[in-house]
Amino acid sequence: MKQRVGELKIMEEALESIIRKLYVKAILDHEIDSIGSPKIDVEKMAPGNDLVFSAEVLRMPRVTSLVDYKKLSVEKNIPVVTEKDIELAMKDLSRMQTKEIRAEKDAIVTENDKVILSLEMKKEGIPLEGGQSPNHIVYLTEEYYIPGFKEQLVGMKEGENKTFTITFPKEHVQEFLAEKDVDFSIQIKEIFHLEPPKLDDAFAVSLGLQDFATMNELIHKNLMDEKIREENIKQEQQVRNKEWSLKSILRV
Repeated sequence: MKQRVGELKIMEEALESIIRKLYVKAILDHEIDSIGSPKIDVEKMAPGNDLVFSAEVLRMPRVTSLVDYKKLSVEKNIPVVTEKDIELAMKDLSRMQTKEIRAEKDAIVTENDKVILSLEMKKEGIPLEGGQSPNHIVYLTEEYYIPGFKEQLVGMKEGENKTFTITFPKEHVQEFLAEKDVDFSIQIKEIFHLEPPKLDDAFAVSLGLQDFATMNELIHKNLMDEKIREENIKQEQQVRNKEWSLKSILRV
């Protein structure tokens, strides 16, 4: 066989079983508590010579002492549902059930309307990137991201054009526009009167609930459940963010 295929070929075929046997013996003889597969590096394999190889292994850490775990803690807050939380939830619920009625001809924009308009914004005569919208929607019942903008719409009619200038607030998200004058050109295209539902027993019944008190209790419960979930997530995040190195917990 040696003459036919060569001694080196025979050694290569036998290498895996030899290494496996000797590696296991070395692990047991030296009582090495290893994990995972070893990294084998054959250093010498030649006919007439001893086979030499090395095995690099990962060892299980040995804990010699444990620090006082009672000193490791995170802050825990007791969730509370306030009247303001319920009020905001009611407002969101009312917004979802609000009817939009198309305004009649010659109707003017009021603070209780929804307006669709054509919008163009310029700074020093140059159009702003993303500052053009042919069908921009504004709910005058809600806060607008540019203070003073929706007030310019009140009293306008459909088809009416208007140009005006607004100084952006100092804390505006786009810093290059903060405290800068921006010119607006708008045209009112459509006006819708908003009719929010009355928050009473009839409204609760329309949602499949017994009465307004039942709806209020359900909203309180859902808000409390959500706050508890948020608090649990917050505590888990505090644990992850604690600046504890491995050595502060385990001394290996």
